[in-house]
Amino acid sequence: PTPSMDWWRIGLFLLVVGFFLLAGWNMAQARQIRQLETLTLTLADGALADVYAQTCPHPNWRILSPLPETAVLTGSPLPLLGTADWPGASQYRLEIRPVGAEQWTLLHNGRSAIRLGELGTWQTGAFPNGTYEIRLQAVGRNNIPLAETPDCQITVTLRSAP
Repeated sequence: PTPSMDWWRIGLFLLVVGFFLLAGWNMAQARQIRQLETLTLTLADGALADVYAQTCPHPNWRILSPLPETAVLTGSPLPLLGTADWPGASQYRLEIRPVGAEQWTLLHNGRSAIRLGELGTWQTGAFPNGTYEIRLQAVGRNNIPLAETPDCQITVTLRSAP
């Protein structure tokens, strides 16, 4: 894939997400909204498969949004979208740390499988500007991370508005 193809895919993803948000506000029935969310995330998951080949290679264990290597503005809640559906996992964790740090901080602890939905929310206002790693981790019934789960870790840069 060439860099221009990556921008095309990102543009397509943003167009689809924009359509979903606009359409979601106008639809009254919750069932129709859930169907549109699933369709949008399914399209994004397929369109961005190459982007995620290194960071989150397994489709059942993937952070879809924000995109890897994205810059986001501080001060606003940032939804983390994706899939956390792994056999043997009784829960999942979203954890964060500054790049280069050893200690992970818990962002969200999910108690049920999520398929193409909101995994959690990052309250960016509680963090200083910088580059962060966010990982998705499967946890078993004994509250110990599952070793056989594939890695899913993205890097996001937090910055103030210009």
